[in-house]
Amino acid sequence: MNFFIKLMQNNQGYAPEAPPAGINFLTLRRVFLAVLMIFSSGAFGQMVSYVNDDGNLMVDEEVFLPVGFYCEYMNFYTWPDLAQDIADGGFNTIVTETYVPDIGSYEMFLNQCNGLNLKNIIVLPQYLNDPTRFDAYVNALKIFPSLIGYNLLFNANYAELAVMEQKQRLQQLDTTRVSMADFELITPPFQYMIQHLESSIFYQGPWGYPWGTPDLDMVAYRYRFNKKTTAHQVVFPMIIAQTHNWENNPYPPAAHLDCQSYLGFIAGNKGILFYAFLDSDNNSTINITQPELYQAASDIATEVLQSELKEVILHGEHQYYNVGQYRHCATWRYNNNLFVMAANASADISFAYDIPLPDDVIGEPVNLFDYRPDSLALINNHLTGNLAPYQVAIYKMDLNTGFAEKQATEATITATPNPTKGRFTISGVKNKFSCRVYNVQGRFVMALTEVMPGEFINLEALPDGIYLLRISAKADKQNQTIKIIKY
Repeated sequence: MNFFIKLMQNNQGYAPEAPPAGINFLTLRRVFLAVLMIFSSGAFGQMVSYVNDDGNLMVDEEVFLPVGFYCEYMNFYTWPDLAQDIADGGFNTIVTETYVPDIGSYEMFLNQCNGLNLKNIIVLPQYLNDPTRFDAYVNALKIFPSLIGYNLLFNANYAELAVMEQKQRLQQLDTTRVSMADFELITPPFQYMIQHLESSIFYQGPWGYPWGTPDLDMVAYRYRFNKKTTAHQVVFPMIIAQTHNWENNPYPPAAHLDCQSYLGFIAGNKGILFYAFLDSDNNSTINITQPELYQAASDIATEVLQSELKEVILHGEHQYYNVGQYRHCATWRYNNNLFVMAANASADISFAYDIPLPDDVIGEPVNLFDYRPDSLALINNHLTGNLAPYQVAIYKMDLNTGFAEKQATEATITATPNPTKGRFTISGVKNKFSCRVYNVQGRFVMALTEVMPGEFINLEALPDGIYLLRISAKADKQNQTIKIIKY
């Protein structure tokens, strides 16, 4: 036991006592560190947050989608209502930086967050610059359940060694929370730093910066890069959406913030942090006193966290599409429904959209939020229409059997015999037709073209069960879905 005490002292910078003869010191050191990590996390301590094998952020064993504000240089004593203001806006996450010299004010703030079910991420000081301060913050704050993550470094673009050092020391103090860093550049060493993290936060400069144009097309690709890069490492991807001005540039319009935020989800990211609630940096005037921007952020939080969209983003089968310059969209399969999100990333040009849909789409598109544009329509299995600059459209289409069976009860087209052993004919049409066959889960299984009335359709090769047949007879202007039972 005395040897292990000395080994602990070695981790704090003390010279080690010589190990007993025949024992490899490095091996014992590794064993001890492994035991220390077990005591601080898995078996003997509750894991507050981690990223599971599906790439989702788990908080208290529940899947979590962060939507909140990044607050820089906060003094909690001079802003005592900060936690309440963030919670009242419908947000569930707040990021704060440890520039506050008084740890006691931070403890007060985390207690407030815990009472409001508001989750915390803190940006740690740099360990090499002030190791005592680094250790003091982690040791004092790790006891608070509202703390779910450590941001190892703000703007970590070229600081791979610093991130590694931060992570190495953090693992000695607390392994019960995820660690992350935020980035602006997609160039190396960003790709190599991902392996040290559980979450990556990718941020975009303020409106019109650094390219001099306010469109969001490049932003969408940068967000997509974050998602694709983190997917290879099973790292949870988030974005920072900019709400501030910069030097002589104006604040972005609310529509810009709305589009920028949803482009993050379209690209496949699973969290948004709005930058920023308050900043004392003299180069900007970031403050909640911009009511339109704050309201836009609050509306996004409400849409995402208080609707079915939350579960869709977290658990749906995501597919990204770029259908032309400035035109970005994504689909999610979830609970036998298809959700479509389309955004126009241009600042001043309206664009036409022609989005191909999966073959097993059955229902008509339903506008998920009636105050959002409803300008896209289903034509020949494509979602077609126009979106104005910065507009975001969100649709839901039915893939479930309930919708198709309702159509079947109203159908004038019938199958005979039904139930069937596999061979049957279709009546109620006068001209040739096409037929698409789906199983009871709504999955496409077979297609037949130019079927003549009275011609046998053969499903003998399919397993017994219930099938949905989507009959399209263009000459008769008929389009119906019927149910057939194969036994």
